[in-house]
Amino acid sequence: MNKFISTFKKHWSQNFGFAEKGRLLLAVSGGVDSMVLTHLFLQLKIDFAIAHVNYKLRDEASEDDEKFVRDWAENHKVPCHVYALSPSETQDLKKGQLQEKARHIRYAFFEKIKAEHGYKYLCTAHHANDNVETVLQHFIKGTGLAGLRGIPFFIADTLRPLLSFSKEEITDFAQREHIEYRQDLSNFQSLYERNFIRNEIVAKLQERFPQAVQNMSHSIARLAEVEKIYQQTIQKAFGKLLHHQHGREFVTRRALQKLDFPSSFLFEWLSPKGFSSGQVEEAQKLLTAESGKYIETKTHQLLVHHDRLLLCKKELPDSNYFFIEKNNPILALPDAKLLMSQRQNNGPLVATEPHVISVDAAMLEWPLVVRRWEEGDYFYPIGMGRKKKKLSKFFKDKKMSLPEKKEVWVLLSGQKIVALLGHRMDDRFKLTEQTQTVLEIELQASV
Repeated sequence: MNKFISTFKKHWSQNFGFAEKGRLLLAVSGGVDSMVLTHLFLQLKIDFAIAHVNYKLRDEASEDDEKFVRDWAENHKVPCHVYALSPSETQDLKKGQLQEKARHIRYAFFEKIKAEHGYKYLCTAHHANDNVETVLQHFIKGTGLAGLRGIPFFIADTLRPLLSFSKEEITDFAQREHIEYRQDLSNFQSLYERNFIRNEIVAKLQERFPQAVQNMSHSIARLAEVEKIYQQTIQKAFGKLLHHQHGREFVTRRALQKLDFPSSFLFEWLSPKGFSSGQVEEAQKLLTAESGKYIETKTHQLLVHHDRLLLCKKELPDSNYFFIEKNNPILALPDAKLLMSQRQNNGPLVATEPHVISVDAAMLEWPLVVRRWEEGDYFYPIGMGRKKKKLSKFFKDKKMSLPEKKEVWVLLSGQKIVALLGHRMDDRFKLTEQTQTVLEIELQASV
């Protein structure tokens, strides 16, 4: 048996033997990598089908690729599934991130075929050079240690049986075995980021250091093991230092400064929320910054609040104004709901509570309005003897952080504030001995 085939057979048996219990779907472009994998599967008598996507980006060449794959499948009596993009889909593909869009299209197609025909596993022809290129790409972009662990042999139901073999080994095998394949000339153009890394960086490294891909592959394998240990340490630190309160996450700056790896903690905490590597460096400066300083992304904000670093989701641009009709017993807000009920004031005066208030219904002007607080708002806090106070001053006295202030809902009757819901009601709407009808309003936070 050919040495390459025997090596692959041993590799398959050790790492992918479990997959022989289920039907396999092999992604085939027609290029040398996927055609070598079809040849290996035939040699090992592995039951499989193939799937091909025609993006129609290279005119006749794309049609010839599809015909080549179809003819091969027919000649070898292997089930074949093809998805050809429509002209409008191809035009849309050309707009923006072409490679990312193409990847989404093909994997959506593969999942559809798997579901329809009962294939258990998807096999791709990624090889060692792909792994090295991926790690270099991640290293350049600053994705952290997780990005340096490379492509796994398998993840979920996707298998990569050629990952241990270099491009040179695969190409040499194809030539010796006279395996036919199609050549995509666009792969030799360095227009796309991945092609640039392949053609201008890895190729040059191999010219100077012939064992570069092999040596880097070994290092990537070690890094994958190191990354597991690293993640265990990070998760342990998260468990001790990361706290959750009212939908926000926070760590104390004092505790973070005592860590031996505060920058790694910040990176693993913030990067999944969209913070760039540069912003994570800025986050380190917040460890000694004054209260109120912050950095933000489109979706999150990291804020210094006294000794805490608060991580909050930014409010979505939904309408901040809601109206309550007189006979409406419930109002749904983006992060809470209001429950309202009326009763006669037949008993003693009802004490107000932060999340449940009782107001004199006769004092209200309908419809009521609920909105976020605005700069310049003021009210007369109950218990202060009709003393006017700006909301901004009220928040400052309560030592409320910026995210906490942003979440405050204000209930209004006409132009008058009835209550800061969940905090304090206005003295002008309190119950008196003359009150006949009481409106009780309860603020319930969303679960």
